[in-house]
Order: sequence, then structure tokens, then C-alpha cells
Amino acid sequence: MTDAEWAEVRPLLRGHGLVKEFHDRLRGQVHERLGRDAEPTAGVIDSQSVKADAARSSAPASPKSFGSSRRT
Repeated sequence: MTDAEWAEVRPLLRGHGLVKEFHDRLRGQVHERLGRDAEPTAGVIDSQSVKADAARSSAPASPKSFGSSRRT
């Protein structure tokens, strides 16, 4: 397949979610060949992101000012 042909086909595949499905199936096959589960079973959450999200949802919406009078 030439680059020009691929450029026409790629948007069609992405529009129907086929690229994601191909990727997911290929990843599953690679995992199985390595002796692992086909589906991912764990994730990583950055603790700072969790704290920031919790603070954002529970803090009142008030503007903060950090003017020149603030000591460092």
C-alpha cells in the first residue's frame, strides 16, 4: 500500500475505532506470548494528582492573592 493510499484509508479506520481495536488485540497477543494476562490488571496513580483533585473538589472557589507583601 502506498503512502497516498494509506492516507485515504487511515481516517476511515480511526473513525470506526478499528485502529484502537487492532492495537488492543495486538497488545493482548504480545502479553500472552510473554506469559502475562492479555488484559492489563494494574494501574498507577500519582499521589500528587489525587491530592490536587481532592483539594480542588472540596476547596471553596475563592481567589487567592500572592502580592508583593507575601514573605518568602
